[in-house]
Parts: sequence; C-alpha cells; structure tokens
Amino acid sequence: MTAGPYLLVTDTVMDLGRAWATWQETQTELAGAARAYAAAIEAETEALVAYAAAVARGDLIDASVAQQARVALAAALSARETAARAVGAARSLVAVRAAQVVVDQARRVAASPVADPGVSR
Repeated sequence: MTAGPYLLVTDTVMDLGRAWATWQETQTELAGAARAYAAAIEAETEALVAYAAAVARGDLIDASVAQQARVALAAALSARETAARAVGAARSLVAVRAAQVVVDQARRVAASPVADPGVSR
C-alpha cells in the first residue's frame, strides 16, 4: 500500500514544524549571544571612559593606579572579543542547522514514494 497524498502533506507539514522549531531555537541562541556581545561592548566602553577620566584627572601618575586601569581595560577588551567569537559561533550554528534542515528535507523528498499518476490531487 502506498502513502496517499494526505499522508505526504501531513509529513511535509510536520517537517516544516520541526524546521520552524529549529529556526526559533537557533534565533534564541543568536539573540543571547548578541545580548552578551552588547553587554561586553558596554563594559568595554565604561572601562575606556574610566581610563580616559583617570588620565584627565592625572590619576595615572601612580603606577599601581595606572596598572589597575590597564588591567580593567584589558579584561573588558578580552570579554568583548570572547563575546564576538560567541556571536560568530552562533551565526555559524544557525547556518549549519538551516543547511541540515534543507538536506534532511531533500532526503525525505527523494525517498518518498512517487504518487500514483491515477490519483487526483
């Protein structure tokens, strides 16, 4: 017994539902990475402003204060770079998952039985 057109449509709709769920999941991951990146940029900006203010006040004459300011700035820069890599990884993950959905759908279509030419649609 071959699958009727209704069963094929149902399978396709279910596949679309799974693809939609995958897309939503990856978009949520990408949004989380983007929020972390924005927070890291904000922290880096705050560290830069604090460093510039310390320079303007002349606070960096003391070597220990200057070192602390440089360490804070370096930590903020490192956090931003880490967040940028996470965004890049999330974007790659989105592309890989989207491609996998397309490949899976193509495999299902290729494996599906050919509809009987006598069946009206």
